[in-house]
Amino acid sequence: MNETDVIEFLENRSRLLAIEKKKVDDAISVIQSSSRVLADVFSGVPDRKSKPAKISDKVLERSTEFNPKGKLDDKISFALSTSKSGLKEDIMRVLTEQQPDLDVNKLRNALGVRLSYLLKSGRIAGKKQGRTYHYRLIG
Repeated sequence: MNETDVIEFLENRSRLLAIEKKKVDDAISVIQSSSRVLADVFSGVPDRKSKPAKISDKVLERSTEFNPKGKLDDKISFALSTSKSGLKEDIMRVLTEQQPDLDVNKLRNALGVRLSYLLKSGRIAGKKQGRTYHYRLIG
């Protein structure tokens, strides 16, 4: 390797780095401009963090019939109505018995999120037992 090869390599590397720098500068520019646009759009909107969480007046009603095409809330209501109360795994067991073709992992994730929402919004009751909750319908 001679001196001209080293110079050629370094010049090529310099061009590639200049291209990468331009890409980074462009990304920064886009992010800054979108931040300004979002700030302008939301400048008149009150901060959501300052509002208290909305508690629902509507509790989850008892359901004695299972509707496989119904909403997850209705399925949870059915499971809690048949077992009176239970852990998330108990509710999952009831739902998978009714619909054995469900993807268990997707159901577990969706059920966890939905139970958390229903509990926080006051639509169902729950008692913490260790790291889990024992859920039940209100009323």
